[in-house]
Amino acid sequence: MEGAGKLVEDEELREAMSEKGLGTPATRAQIIEGLIYEDYIHRSGRELQPTPKASSLLFALRHFGVNELCSPELTGNWEFKLKQMEHGTLPRIEFMEHIVDLTREMVSRIKRGDIPDTVFRTLKTPCPKCGGTVQENYRKFKCQKCDFSIWKVVSSREFAPEEIETLIAKRSVGPLTGFRSRVGKPFAAMVRLTPELRAEFDFGRQAGDDAAEKVDFSGLTPLGPCPKCGGRVFEQPMAYVCENSVLPTRRCDFRSGRVILQRPVEPEEIKKLLATGKTDLLHRFISRKGRPFSAFLVRAADGNVGFEFAPRAVKSTPRSPGRNAQAERTPTRAKTESKPRTRAKRLANRARTPRNKQAA
Repeated sequence: MEGAGKLVEDEELREAMSEKGLGTPATRAQIIEGLIYEDYIHRSGRELQPTPKASSLLFALRHFGVNELCSPELTGNWEFKLKQMEHGTLPRIEFMEHIVDLTREMVSRIKRGDIPDTVFRTLKTPCPKCGGTVQENYRKFKCQKCDFSIWKVVSSREFAPEEIETLIAKRSVGPLTGFRSRVGKPFAAMVRLTPELRAEFDFGRQAGDDAAEKVDFSGLTPLGPCPKCGGRVFEQPMAYVCENSVLPTRRCDFRSGRVILQRPVEPEEIKKLLATGKTDLLHRFISRKGRPFSAFLVRAADGNVGFEFAPRAVKSTPRSPGRNAQAERTPTRAKTESKPRTRAKRLANRARTPRNKQAA
């Protein structure tokens, strides 16, 4: 973001961005975290990779002719105008009128525009209904022979082509994060194909759901003993559950989600939690306010899973070496020595007072 000015061709605009780039040091981290939270980019080590949602947005903006938002030249142009305002060569009201007019023009272009069903990609897996070819366009993953289709965006989350390929091949995929409810609350869920080949959410067996069919654990490797009843804990599509919690006559309620606060929890981390009562320090949990944080997962006294936060390092204020050296050179006077001197000063002041009055 600091070197975004290198992508600007105009020399004056490039010079205007040379000192600042995109954003400021105080806002760049917040901008990046916001893009990650809205699923426009993902972190991969030290790199930031755009998601399919970001690619679709850029495709739509370029199709509508709103190229200004796809290039750092817009920021360079505004930085140039701000410098003109700083030197008094551009009135502020003229700059604000430019912002308003540009915004109206962009909104008008988008309202008037329309996106055709341009083919982005052909999926590797065939249509589950007729065996035909499934292709991705701007709005859907759609079969070219029959009426099978899946919307690309569901609950404010865009599916990646690889996820749809897994969904068609295995009839389920996930758990996937990044979905949003109608009130904007993020959630994770499995997505499965129904017998009618419609995509729907699958939240797994919930507490009190006695009508669900019995779970078959044969062939699965237990991750450890249940902290509540001593039974075996297994990995299921949406959660790590005790074998006794999914029986028709449920004798335990231990359950820990495979996704906690938008962070996937791996089986190895649950193994360590069950064995030692505590995981390593885990990063990238997302709070209700959308802020990332790090914490340990710990086993509570009642067997439930909770958070434990790492202790914060105490910041000690370092003293300047000159002050320390001076303190070492100056010996500390004993408190008993200060009392006689104070008394002597008091007596001297009393002795002077009458003389001053007589002289006056």
